Amino acid sequence: MVLDKFRAAKVLPSISWFTVFGLTNAFCYGLSHMMDEKDYKYYFAYEGNGRTSDLIRSNFGSNNMVNAAWTIPSLIFFGRYMHNKVGALTMLKFTPMAFFAICAFQAAFTPNKSAIFF
Repeated sequence: MVLDKFRAAKVLPSISWFTVFGLTNAFCYGLSHMMDEKDYKYYFAYEGNGRTSDLIRSNFGSNNMVNAAWTIPSLIFFGRYMHNKVGALTMLKFTPMAFFAICAFQAAFTPNKSAIFF
């Protein structure tokens, strides 16, 4: 079924999901310079307060130049490299697994031990 969708929509096989993740990280880093620090941390920091949407948004937020300097190029270039090497369908499976692993790590080592992930 997924292969049929890939054949029907010609743009799907060319999308590198880690590259999209890297571009979103770059966009959020730009937002960190335009927003107030308190507001930015409210939207993009994971504090373990039980809001599941924070798990997702915190993956994109980067307000530190050192963090942005290595994560953005790594996600864009290595994501594109892996996309070309293993193919779109494999990367479509691998990307959600990476996101789940990040969320599981954040939930396990949350600053607030009373937060519930699932």
